[in-house]
Amino acid sequence: MGSGIGALEDCLRSCFTERHAKVNYYIGFAYKVLRMPLKTQEYWVKANKLHTSQRILSHEQANQVNWFLKEQQFFTIIGENADNMIKEK
Repeated sequence: MGSGIGALEDCLRSCFTERHAKVNYYIGFAYKVLRMPLKTQEYWVKANKLHTSQRILSHEQANQVNWFLKEQQFFTIIGENADNMIKEK
């Protein structure tokens, strides 16, 4: 799987910018399969931003990305506020 991600990252560097949303989606999907949520989030945030302006992803792909990012937002909020929560006790 690692060599597949490397190939997609090479593709990202060499392909037209119109394809970046799809390539970022597939890299993020590969990291999701590998159960690496932070890497998934990194690439799906990029894919989501590109999709917002270009509308490249399919409806199903866009929904999957949005659902995942909303789910991860909870963990991001907890992580950002963890220090304050610990200090309050």
